[in-house]
Amino acid sequence: MAEDDTGPAGWWPPPGAEQPPAGPAQGPEGPDPATAPPGPPAGTWAPGPPLWPAPQPEGLAGAALALALVSFVVPVVPAVIALVLAAQAAGRIRASRGALSGAGLVTAARVVAVAGLILVPGLLVAAGLLIAQRDERTARPAVAGGQVPATTLVSPPTSAPPTTAPPTEPTVRGHRVHITDARVGDCVNLPDRQADEVANVRIVPCRQPHDFEVFALVELPGTAFPGDARLQRLGDAACAHRLQAYTGRTLDELSDDVDFGHLTPDRAGWLAGDHEVTCTLERTTGERLTGSLRRAPA
Repeated sequence: MAEDDTGPAGWWPPPGAEQPPAGPAQGPEGPDPATAPPGPPAGTWAPGPPLWPAPQPEGLAGAALALALVSFVVPVVPAVIALVLAAQAAGRIRASRGALSGAGLVTAARVVAVAGLILVPGLLVAAGLLIAQRDERTARPAVAGGQVPATTLVSPPTSAPPTTAPPTEPTVRGHRVHITDARVGDCVNLPDRQADEVANVRIVPCRQPHDFEVFALVELPGTAFPGDARLQRLGDAACAHRLQAYTGRTLDELSDDVDFGHLTPDRAGWLAGDHEVTCTLERTTGERLTGSLRRAPA
């Protein structure tokens, strides 16, 4: 009688004994396919671990995109750095042969950085041109007048000296006009003698007390805008050269309390095309003039 793992053939365990676990049914050719545990289909392989790891993100690509976005707040420099980092990140991604990812971030960083380089400076230039539309003028007051001299920028002098506008008939007396409309021989009162800038003024008869008298209008040459100090010196020289032609006397021959000054265009006015210097006579004591200082015709 043949024996197996449960005992001799035909042997049964006594009542109450633990039953052995049932195994798959055995047939003459081996386990019964109907009761055997399932296995992988014939001709297939079981899944295993991936042959290559997933690509890792390239850190410089993210940094480049962040700096490109910053360039819309702080122009130019962050955008340039972003383009440099994007180029480095692109080179590393190509050299990694698929081990690094981030090509999309590199492209986005380049697009945003170029937009920041073009749009932000363009907006700043547009804002500057809008500001330049204002046409105000600043004044150099009398030495003791209590005002702060204001200067603007002009281009360097050329070989041709500045020219003086020909004398014209004074503007209608008692009218309020813009300072650019004042003419040689006009006597002018300021709305605020302590102001640093002059826009609208009032033309009055010279026999009445007035703040200053216009004795020359000088058109400065050039188109560039080199600096406040340069314009101050040019205005002083141009007005000093024309003082005697209007008064018939040098500055030393005038009263001790009389000096000349000038009104010059500010930066916005210069860029708008106003290059005219208005030469004025005024009192150094801060008091007003009475009467004209223009020499009597021969």
